[in-house]
Amino acid sequence: MAGRRETERASRRHRRGLSLIEGLIASIVLAIVAAAAAMALGMGVGAQREAQLQLLAGLAAEQQISSIMEAPYGETTNWAGDEGIGAMLSPPRLNSSGTTIRESLGPAFAQLGRTTTVVAETRTFATYSNFAVPGWRIEVTVRDAANRVYARIVRFRAQEVEP
Repeated sequence: MAGRRETERASRRHRRGLSLIEGLIASIVLAIVAAAAAMALGMGVGAQREAQLQLLAGLAAEQQISSIMEAPYGETTNWAGDEGIGAMLSPPRLNSSGTTIRESLGPAFAQLGRTTTVVAETRTFATYSNFAVPGWRIEVTVRDAANRVYARIVRFRAQEVEP
């Protein structure tokens, strides 16, 4: 009977606490879970930043194309050029004194640059008896410092016919 009591006491003591190996394994499992959660969070933040840059690049490219299409046809080639990283300009606007100005797009666009090319091109339409339309091929490319292209828009602006 005494041997039985001692066995019960020993098994109770063993059930009360964790052994060193069990504690070590639990710590390792917890560290792995925490590392995986931190890695997933980091990847999520990185993906969100890439998506934000793509959105801003698309806005900058579309804004440039819209400004060119609104400008007088004869001024189309004036828009060609390179705006370095962080040096993109807003569309032209009139200030309080009536002068046309273009300001920096601001810190949100600081990691992006924009290149605008304007090339003379004639488009021919075979289905309309080879009707030819002269105009400008306009390409706007927005990139980052590593030259990764985030947005590219190509448009054709037909020469305007004088009435």
